[in-house]
Amino acid sequence: MRGSPTEEFVDAGVVFDVRAFCPQLKDTSRDALKDVDEVTLVNLDTGREATHELGEQLPRLERLRFRQSKLCSFRDLGCDLLNLRVLHAARCGVSDFDGVAALPALEELYLSFNDVEDCTALAFQENLMVLDLESNRIGDVAQLDALSTCDKLSCLTLLGCPIASTKDYRDSIAMALPTLEVLDDNKLNESDGDVVENTEEAALDEFIRQETELTAYSIKANAGSIHSPSHPCWAELRALRQGATQSSEASSLTHGGRGALNGRLRPQKKEQDPEEAALAKLRSRAAQSPPSKPKPFLASPSPQKSGFRVLAPPGKPLAAAPASPVVASPVASPVRAA
Repeated sequence: MRGSPTEEFVDAGVVFDVRAFCPQLKDTSRDALKDVDEVTLVNLDTGREATHELGEQLPRLERLRFRQSKLCSFRDLGCDLLNLRVLHAARCGVSDFDGVAALPALEELYLSFNDVEDCTALAFQENLMVLDLESNRIGDVAQLDALSTCDKLSCLTLLGCPIASTKDYRDSIAMALPTLEVLDDNKLNESDGDVVENTEEAALDEFIRQETELTAYSIKANAGSIHSPSHPCWAELRALRQGATQSSEASSLTHGGRGALNGRLRPQKKEQDPEEAALAKLRSRAAQSPPSKPKPFLASPSPQKSGFRVLAPPGKPLAAAPASPVVASPVASPVRAA
């Protein structure tokens, strides 16, 4: 019908008519669209429609919401939405942020229940403050590294993403995004992110420290035998280290545990050091034990004289036993005649 809002766009050679997808603008004239700052588009497929003209028709648009629509790419929105601050596109089939750089004023981006896997294209989005990626495909903190360049980002939602079920999830996010204040609608605590940055390096430093103390003690005591692999202290030391390693793997990254405090290993009291206690125990045992005595020579049974045979000490010949005097038996002696 001639004179209708749609006909005005057709006469002007415009392919896309935003009023066909926004009931609230159905009766709005073309000139009045220039003052509209908020719209909701329904049943729109950006892959089929020429939505790149959206910024030309709504130059002052600040808030845009897609409902029951499909947003194939941010490139489909064109380069003229320079004032857009808030964008809602939940359940719109968004898979990446390619082309989002054409929205320089964007402050809040809500993309829950989509298929986003990587945030690299959001790098240096200077005005972005709120990002909702609930139930997307973010599975690793490395996929969020680009967000560290968004200096104003303070609120992030990752509920329902695979990364939300990983170990030390909140700590790893807090460390990767230092400007973040709210994660999954909960304010980050001061303790979030206070984990040992390099656990392996810290464990190696601690091992070297213990080895240095042990070597210094052995030199001071002039006990060369302590370096022997068969020395009892090494077996006890290995057992203690194995137990300490298993304990640290289970609780060293837990807030309030023995192993971590504000990104550093907690200093342990000297009297509670298990290795020093083991060495002190060995020294005490060596000091208290009396010197060993040589074992006496034992007699072994012999079928000859009196059932025993005397063993000579090593290197010494066995002396011959003196002959026993023969005593005549009174019964066997003959009786002399008087």
